[in-house]
Amino acid sequence: MLRVHTSLTVQHDIRLIALAVAICLVASVISLIVVQRGITSASGRRGWLLLGGGVTGLGIWTTHFAAMLAYAPGVPVYFSALHAAASIGAAIVGAATGWIVGFGGRRHRGTAAGALVGLGLAATHFIDMSALRVAGRLPGDHDLILLSLAGGVALCALAGRRLQHERSAPLPLRSAALLGSGILFMHFVAMSAATVEPSDALPAGRFLLDLADVGGAVVAASLLLLIVAFGLGYHERGLAGRIVADRRRLAELVAALEASEERQQLVLRATNDVIWDWSHESDRVQWSNAVDSVLGYPEAKQGTTIQWFMDRLHPADVAKALAIYNDIRTVDRPYWNDEYRVRHADGHYVHMYGRGYVLRDAQGVAQRSVGALLDVTPQKQVEYGLRWAAHHDPLTGLPNRLLFAERLAEALDEAREAGCGVGLSVIDLDDFKRLNDGRGHAAGDALLCEVARRLVEQVPAGATVARLGGDEFAVIFPRLQPGDTRPETLEKILVAMADPMIIDGRRAAISLSAGAAVCPQDGDTAEELLKSADLALYAAKAAGPNAIRSFAPSMRDVAERQKRMLADARQALDDHRVFPFYQPKVCLRTGEIMGFEALLRWHDPEKGTLGPSAIHAAFGDTELSFQLTDRMLDRVVADMRTWSNAGLAYGRIGVNGSTVDFLRGDFPQRVLDRLRDAGLAATQLELEVTETVLLGQLASNVERALRTLSAAGVSIALDDFGTGYASLTHLKQFPVDSLKIDRSFIARLTAGAEDAAIVSAVIDLARNLGIATVAEGVEGAAQARQLVGYGCDAAQGYFFSRAIAAADVPALISGWDVPAVFKRMERPPRRASA
Repeated sequence: MLRVHTSLTVQHDIRLIALAVAICLVASVISLIVVQRGITSASGRRGWLLLGGGVTGLGIWTTHFAAMLAYAPGVPVYFSALHAAASIGAAIVGAATGWIVGFGGRRHRGTAAGALVGLGLAATHFIDMSALRVAGRLPGDHDLILLSLAGGVALCALAGRRLQHERSAPLPLRSAALLGSGILFMHFVAMSAATVEPSDALPAGRFLLDLADVGGAVVAASLLLLIVAFGLGYHERGLAGRIVADRRRLAELVAALEASEERQQLVLRATNDVIWDWSHESDRVQWSNAVDSVLGYPEAKQGTTIQWFMDRLHPADVAKALAIYNDIRTVDRPYWNDEYRVRHADGHYVHMYGRGYVLRDAQGVAQRSVGALLDVTPQKQVEYGLRWAAHHDPLTGLPNRLLFAERLAEALDEAREAGCGVGLSVIDLDDFKRLNDGRGHAAGDALLCEVARRLVEQVPAGATVARLGGDEFAVIFPRLQPGDTRPETLEKILVAMADPMIIDGRRAAISLSAGAAVCPQDGDTAEELLKSADLALYAAKAAGPNAIRSFAPSMRDVAERQKRMLADARQALDDHRVFPFYQPKVCLRTGEIMGFEALLRWHDPEKGTLGPSAIHAAFGDTELSFQLTDRMLDRVVADMRTWSNAGLAYGRIGVNGSTVDFLRGDFPQRVLDRLRDAGLAATQLELEVTETVLLGQLASNVERALRTLSAAGVSIALDDFGTGYASLTHLKQFPVDSLKIDRSFIARLTAGAEDAAIVSAVIDLARNLGIATVAEGVEGAAQARQLVGYGCDAAQGYFFSRAIAAADVPALISGWDVPAVFKRMERPPRRASA
């Protein structure tokens, strides 16, 4: 860059350089103003861009020519007129091409436009350089020439990109500064690359002109053209701005006029009241033209009697209209307002809001009344729609819980006055969640709508069918006479509902359960009657699908016991009174303890330690069941860690998993995380599940969970085998390691051949499948001996040990006497196999 500085200070006239810079910046601003006009023009865009290209090219050339005047190499400088003409053509063509390519279409490409202008600038400069003739040679520095090209084109490209953002600016100063910088950078850096080597030979060539003689005139003429272009562009731009402003003002005036007309129409519609003027002396009523448009009576515009109006009132509204009429005649009443239903000429009734004023003479006698009737039918329809929506189920159109409560209260009030009864039935769909989850909510909605339709068709006249929410419906049977039996009616309804329906081309069976209650014997308030019907429904669902139960007082006792169980379970969890007891599992071949089953126990402040049957209702409650399982897992894992730290060989500990535990997909993680945090191996734990857990809609969840646990090393035991509904295929589908034969078979093992055959068959089946067997509830030596004879692997029960507290397990293990066990079984011990 030192060479550039030397060139500017030594080989150039600083004053003329300042002139060239000024010309360049002014020319850049003027040219971009014209280009702006083209960019924002709605029509004639290409013409303006062509003109902008011409102005830009002229500005580039003028800048170069003025800068050449400042060049003072120390020898005479001439130039070729033909080359100069070619250079101005290159500048104009390059600039015009750039602006049209960049801004001539819908999509603007400012960077490309500037780059093309820069290339035109480069062509102009080097043609100008070839036009120079000096007394000597002009060798060039190629590095500086390349730098001038790169810098000039890059700055012009930035100018085009900036102009894309300044296309609506009052003056495109930033883009003009970039464009001017590109022009000046390219010229002066390129000029510094040239070095004059003087000689005595004079320049040769045709049409050579002395730069000093004609340069000033050429620059002046070019500036004049630039000024003309600036005036044209700025004038056209100002004119366009005024046109846009005029159009905007015209649009505002048109909009204001339209709004005014719209307001006028609204006022006319808003005041489309039926105006009337009633002469009491002649009993004639004069009506406005709206009596035709609103009520459809064109003949009424000629006048009517007051009786004509009374004849067209809804019968239910005639009495209040007559009362107002009498008040006008006998009471000093100055005005009134009320609502009426007036019959339209086509027969339907229109809701009208009426208001009127009375004019009286000096004695207070009514002479005239004037007023208006306003059509409020649309408002009434909206109010009706809102009331309907607030009282009806949007899916089925049946009364919702709110309207059901109102209808039930009305039926009970009527029953008290008439000395009759009210029947109430609550109906619930069986397995609705399974269909809704398996076939989608649309199928579930279709099923609910079909159930609603069939219920409405089947109930007796006067009954109310309501949807209380979800898949629960209710039917109110009013005016129930002694001897009426709702169960019989419900049976007819359920029979009619049994026909399958078609959903998405597939058959879907409808199964309902129903509970019934009757007022006054099952409750004389709405709350009591609904509670009784709900209790009957719970009993019906417990009895199986399509069951009907009428309320019985004993159902309250059952409900109270379940409620008390739930409360006891919650309180026991809150007070940390839930803990495991451990019952040993004994190997029938060796007599050794091979592990324990963790059994839930909880402490009752009054009754002491109790088993799970005392709170069995809690295992049907999702939240409580989760909490009980988590509490048992926490306590069992803590006990296992304590025993492991003490070096106690306690074998494998079995814990129970319920159906509720598999509702969520995190059960394996809940188990495995606890074992990992305690530093215990998964092989030290066994999960016991009943056959019913493997069935139903959660089967896929259960299978995934069991396979995850089994892969981690947890042993899987099928508990209470033989009492559920599992098929033999489940033994192949699920990763089962052992079968626990239910205690009900073991209890009758020595008393009946059938149970003995079942137990023997189960043991043989398990052995052939490579599955271990454990007998539950072994209470006598004879049972133990028979199980040994069948080849059963292990047993647990009172014969070996009752369930004991965790603190007693170490003593049981250390004091376990294998010979004593076999002596009690009256057989010698067998050596454990390797």
